[in-house]
Amino acid sequence: GIEELPPPPEIEIVVDPPHKPAWSHGKFDRGSNPRFNVDIVFLMDATGSMQPAIDNLKNNIREFIGGVGGRCRGKVVGYRDFTFDETPIENNPFVETAGELDEQFARLKAEGGGDEPESLLEGIYHVASMEQMEKGATDLDPNKWRFRGEARRVVAVFTDASYHEVMEQ
Repeated sequence: GIEELPPPPEIEIVVDPPHKPAWSHGKFDRGSNPRFNVDIVFLMDATGSMQPAIDNLKNNIREFIGGVGGRCRGKVVGYRDFTFDETPIENNPFVETAGELDEQFARLKAEGGGDEPESLLEGIYHVASMEQMEKGATDLDPNKWRFRGEARRVVAVFTDASYHEVMEQ
């Protein structure tokens, strides 16, 4: 039989000290305190049924990021179905302004899919296997995570479908 798991513990998020939203002035603040450095990947199911969700995120991204706070970079990675789609991964570089992130969402078109489960595992694998910059790097590489101890890494997954249980890549 299936064993029922206990509910997850409650999590309280506290931001200390209070600060202005990171994108309130258009560009992220690149301070040196790693406690407030965040690299965010929006891992998007980019199959046909997801266009309303993509549009909604694009229309609300400034508000969302402003609530995260800190010194952030963001990027959009779209995934589709590796079995049916010619371009199963849409990758973008990390960017530092809300306008640039808006452009990444605008370029992401929901199309394809083929069957109901999608290639979420390949999308997660793509994001998890991205390289990181060297410790103490002063120039931010838009194609790499910041060094592990110098920024928090966040992956927000948006989907409306199940996933293929075995990787297709």
